[in-house]
Amino acid sequence: MRMVLSLHKIQDGKIQKFIMKKLFLLFIYLGCYIGYSQKTIELYPTGQILFAKTDTEIPQLTVFEPKEKKSDVVVIVCSGGSYGGRANDVEGLPACKMLNDNGITAFLLDYRVPNSSKMENKKFVPLTDVQKAIQYVRAHAEDYDVNPDKLGIMGFSAGGHLVTTAGTHFDTTKLPGAQKTN
Repeated sequence: MRMVLSLHKIQDGKIQKFIMKKLFLLFIYLGCYIGYSQKTIELYPTGQILFAKTDTEIPQLTVFEPKEKKSDVVVIVCSGGSYGGRANDVEGLPACKMLNDNGITAFLLDYRVPNSSKMENKKFVPLTDVQKAIQYVRAHAEDYDVNPDKLGIMGFSAGGHLVTTAGTHFDTTKLPGAQKTN
C-alpha cells in the first residue's frame, strides 16, 4: 500500500510540472499576443452589412504598422482558404509581418466567405468587401501616414482570385456611393 501511495505522489508531481510548464507557455504566448496586438476595423461600422440575410461574419481589416516606417506604400493582404475560410495564420499574418519588416504598412482583410444561407447575393460579397477595404484605406491614408496612390493588394489562393477579380472588375461595384474602390 505504501508503494502505491508513493507512486501516486510521483505521478502527481509530474502532472503538476506538466501543468505548470503548459501554463507558463500559455502566459508567454498571451504576453506576446497582447504585446503585438493590432488595431481591428469593422468595414461596416454602422452594422448594415451589405448582402447579409442573417447574422453573418463581420468583415474586418487588421492594421499592421511597421516599427520603422521606410515607405509610404500600403498593402491590403487577402488570405486564401478555398472560399471556405481564411488561412490567416499561415498566409496573411506572415505576409503582413514580412511587409512590416520592410517598413511597409499592411492591412489584413477578413473578407466574408460566400454562403447562400447567410447572404442575398453571395457572388458579390467577397468583391464588395475588398472594394470596401480599398475605399477605407484610401479614405484614411493620412491617419496611417501612407500614400493613397501607392496602395497595393495581394492575395493567396482564393484571396489571390479575389485580388484579380478586384483588379479586373474595378468598374463593377455594389457599394452605395462608391468611389475610390480600385
